[in-house]
Amino acid sequence: QFLYFIEMRACTTAVAAAAVLLLLLAGAGTTAAQSSPSTALDDAYHRWLQQLAVGYTYEAAVEVQTAPAVSGTIRATFNNGTATSVEVMSQTPSAADANGTTIASYATAVSAMFTELLAGTADAAVPVQPGAPRFDATYGYPTAFVATSGALIEYTVRISSLSVTAIDQLRQGLLADNAAALSRWDDLGWASYHYITQTTCGLSCGSNADPQNPAYTRPVIVNVHTGSVVSALDAETREQLSSFAQYRPIPAILAAIARHILTAPSLTRFAVQYDARLGVPLTLRQAEAGAQFDATTTTLIRDPAPREVEPSSKATPRWVFAIVILVVVALIACLVGFFCCRKKGGGDAAPTDRTMARTERKEDAAGGAGRGGAAGGERSAAGVDYGDDSPVEMRPRQQQQPAAGGVQYEV
Repeated sequence: QFLYFIEMRACTTAVAAAAVLLLLLAGAGTTAAQSSPSTALDDAYHRWLQQLAVGYTYEAAVEVQTAPAVSGTIRATFNNGTATSVEVMSQTPSAADANGTTIASYATAVSAMFTELLAGTADAAVPVQPGAPRFDATYGYPTAFVATSGALIEYTVRISSLSVTAIDQLRQGLLADNAAALSRWDDLGWASYHYITQTTCGLSCGSNADPQNPAYTRPVIVNVHTGSVVSALDAETREQLSSFAQYRPIPAILAAIARHILTAPSLTRFAVQYDARLGVPLTLRQAEAGAQFDATTTTLIRDPAPREVEPSSKATPRWVFAIVILVVVALIACLVGFFCCRKKGGGDAAPTDRTMARTERKEDAAGGAGRGGAAGGERSAAGVDYGDDSPVEMRPRQQQQPAAGGVQYEV
């Protein structure tokens, strides 16, 4: 009973451990899936930028909490971030009763809303604090924007509908070219490769043109292994650079170009050229608007080629180990539970046929001690010791020509 108790406790402990491991893995996945407020804001801002909206109209309810407090609805039209027309559809109290204050002055461009929201997420000490905005699932604009100054709520804008009236044709074309280049690169399927890059700049770069800084003035060989930059070498001296954090894989470079196309205030002095077959950005030129000197930065990428991946360097993903551990724990729990249940359900099992046969032989041996003279003599004469563990059946057999003595025994 004591051993049975120990086995049942082990069974219960193993099953509980497997359940706890499952809960931990599920909780980790749920935690990773939840997005922080800053991530939700960044995603919404990216969705809005992808609309390429330079002209749009929205209807919104406006509530002004500062004196004089007014509220109402407006229809505002914006072009390149500037309100071109604002129609007050309703207001309480009226402008006459509110000392001439109208809610039209509180029409806010979507880009300005995101500017204040992003600033508030990065620094809580800015004059205008964001509230808890809700974002449109399709366009990303804030459906409820709360502008505050410290602890004081200034006004609230709740957008009920928004329609895009004009898009940025230049950005649209540049983004289409970037997406096509990324598609061509993905079709190659290169996970490990190397390329040569060189960045130069104009007169305003200053120390960046220092010959001792190879990251800007000399060609560099960038080695990428399974999607991550692992080393960088001086293309002329073949010396390994002590730092290569500024270099990126090709997909990351393409993503950075797309992000710049979306967020740059102006693209009049921006140009990029992609390889027609590989999709690699061969030349990237960017100039600072209004710079007195030549502030053009040029990045060249050339000679991309795949690299062979050594079998020993292939790393197994961590999730594979997690699955293996989970399966092993589950199997151990099942096996322990099976044996525990078998032990509990069997109880005092009935004796087996082998045990009964052995018992019968012992009883026959004890009860037939008086009859053992002749048979025992024959057995001793045969020189065979059968022992208790050898179930033996002896029966007489008639032979065609029996030997002297009459009967023989067949074992």
